[in-house]
Amino acid sequence: MLVIGKSALLELYRQLPYFREMLGQMFQAHLIEKVNLRNAYLGSDAEEQYKLFVKENPDIASRVSQKDIASFLGSPRNPSAASASRSGSPISYHLVTAPDRGLPTL
Repeated sequence: MLVIGKSALLELYRQLPYFREMLGQMFQAHLIEKVNLRNAYLGSDAEEQYKLFVKENPDIASRVSQKDIASFLGSPRNPSAASASRSGSPISYHLVTAPDRGLPTL
């Protein structure tokens, strides 16, 4: 992650005019990727969303908890609870807070 002040960024834009366009293209690509990811989860239940997330992001899924993944996906319970409800096992609900839905910062 790069942290840069506004005045330093404006100076960078002045010295390297192509940098503004390059940064804009990177931001746009990231935003499109995020929108496509969210659209892929529409209409899916919590378990399907979790499976898709793990398939598309195995490196992240191996490092974070199911609770955190459920929170990222906006699910009020974790995927194992969704599996349990289908299998007839006792259901365990885990309330999680929704992640900030603001725009990413560069």
